[in-house]
Amino acid sequence: LEKQVSLAAELEAEKSKPFARTADDQDLNQHLKGIQRWGDPMAKAGTAAATTTRPKYRGPYPPNRFGIAP
Repeated sequence: LEKQVSLAAELEAEKSKPFARTADDQDLNQHLKGIQRWGDPMAKAGTAAATTTRPKYRGPYPPNRFGIAP
């Protein structure tokens, strides 16, 4: 019964939305961002497992044009 009530509420909300959905539609964007896709190579980038910390080099290094440490 609760599923039917929530489904009816969702359908009523969808009725009030315009038929043409543009790129700046927040609901559509949130829905598409939440979908997990098979074989997505960047799927791990947002997870905590992918953001492991690596040791930093602490010694002197020659300067480079970008100012990036090794």
